[in-house]
Amino acid sequence: MEESKKKLSVAEKQAYVLDTYKDDPLLLYIQDREAQKVFMEYAQDFFENVEIDKHYTNTTATQLLGFKYSQKILNILNDTKYANYLRPYKKGNQYRHNIEVLFKLLLITFLSESLLLNAPDISTILGEDATYTSLGDENERINNSGRQNINPGFVKALIAEGLNESMQQMQEGFKQLAGELEKREQLKEQHYLKMQNTLLEHITFTEKVSRKELELVEAKNKLNQLQAEINYLDTHIKTEERQLAENKRTIAVLVDREQETSQQAAVNSAEEMTVNVPIPSGKKYVPRFFKSLFFIEEGEDISEQSVKITKEKDKETIEQMKQRQATLLKHIEDLTLDQGNITASIDNNKDLNTKLKSELQQCVEAVKQLEEQLHGLKSNKSIESLKKQLIMPNDN
Repeated sequence: MEESKKKLSVAEKQAYVLDTYKDDPLLLYIQDREAQKVFMEYAQDFFENVEIDKHYTNTTATQLLGFKYSQKILNILNDTKYANYLRPYKKGNQYRHNIEVLFKLLLITFLSESLLLNAPDISTILGEDATYTSLGDENERINNSGRQNINPGFVKALIAEGLNESMQQMQEGFKQLAGELEKREQLKEQHYLKMQNTLLEHITFTEKVSRKELELVEAKNKLNQLQAEINYLDTHIKTEERQLAENKRTIAVLVDREQETSQQAAVNSAEEMTVNVPIPSGKKYVPRFFKSLFFIEEGEDISEQSVKITKEKDKETIEQMKQRQATLLKHIEDLTLDQGNITASIDNNKDLNTKLKSELQQCVEAVKQLEEQLHGLKSNKSIESLKKQLIMPNDN
């Protein structure tokens, strides 16, 4: 049996221990909280190196359990809360730990380190209130009646071994003290680094908030500028549309005037007038004063002749009407050209207005997004909370 245990694999060792100590209250506590898998991972190195049938000194047990100092084992063994649970075995002044004691020590350290239970909590699980008593193997105890048979050399060796173990404990105590001092220095350095990181985080956060606020101000200024440009364009377009309508009415009036002037000039350029000139009966001639005034066609034996008279208008008046007509035509031409320019300007301004409104919408969305980002920044981590971290840092 002893030989077979030495050849057990890690899985076999684990199965053997879990089966042998299946009723252990601490193991049952771990299983009830579904932490057995975590515990087995925690104890992996232990099962790889331990031998089921061997006994180990404090020093070797410290290595098996992964402790830094053997004083930790002694602290647990000397705690009266664990006395009846552990029942350690001593040979002389030195402990000799078997698999049962080592496994129980492992359970206690797992509960305290991984599940964060303190000694009273673990004692409650165990239901122990008894004080520590020596629980060594009766076969190994020294009978008081046989003390006179003890070999002096054995006593000397026993004392030397006790002194050696005490020296080791003192050395481990000094190492533990040195380790604590080193740990304090490390914590102090960590605290300083954390303070620096918090300060840097505070500065970075403040700069980030300031940049976002500046971006928001710039975006709002751009928004106001775009709105002002759009309002100006709307007003300008309405003014040009009124001018366009006014020009159309003016052109219509000028065209009517030009047509009227053209018709009047055509009539006045050569107007014919017909009059009836009475001629005395039986006379075959026209009086002299008529010849000097009119062109007369005479006919024989006519009691009354019709005379066609052509009258020329004043040439100066006709020239003035022509000049007026030319001026009207030039004015109409200028207004027509101006109408084209105004129409093109309105079209361009409307296109620009459409683009500006699109840009305005994008700017509105950008402002909204910046406001949300700034609100999110101030909500997630305020400057005041960072200041509190600098004033009252966490010692952990």
